[in-house]
This record gives sequence, structure tokens and C-alpha cells, in this order.
Amino acid sequence: MYDSNGMMDFIWINVETQRSFVLVDEHMRVIDAIGNTVPHLYCIGDANGKLMLAHAASSQGISDSEF
Repeated sequence: MYDSNGMMDFIWINVETQRSFVLVDEHMRVIDAIGNTVPHLYCIGDANGKLMLAHAASSQGISDSEF
């Protein structure tokens, strides 16, 4: 699931989208196609479709890093 640089290889993650937005739970954890959260993978800001504002993305990132 990781490439030679230790980075996650997204080809193997079946990320679920809805209207081109990445689905997330209440803590911005990415949800896969079968409804499970993907470990260590978060989606904040415009990509998740929750709040389409830059300061909202910043706030989401800060709150999730404290989670």
C-alpha cells in the first residue's frame, strides 16, 4: 500500500466520492467505498464539500490535528 518513498499509494485505496467530493466522517477522516474510514487519511477544505471557504479548511485541519 506504500510506494518506494514510503508514501501511500492511492491506487489501492477505493475512496468514495459523491458529486465529486471525497466523503468524510465528522473528524474529516476519508471514507472508502464500503463505508470504512481509511487509517491516517484526512480530507479538509474544498475537496470534502463541507464548507467551501479557505478559513474553514484551516479550522478543519487544526481541529483534526488535535483529534
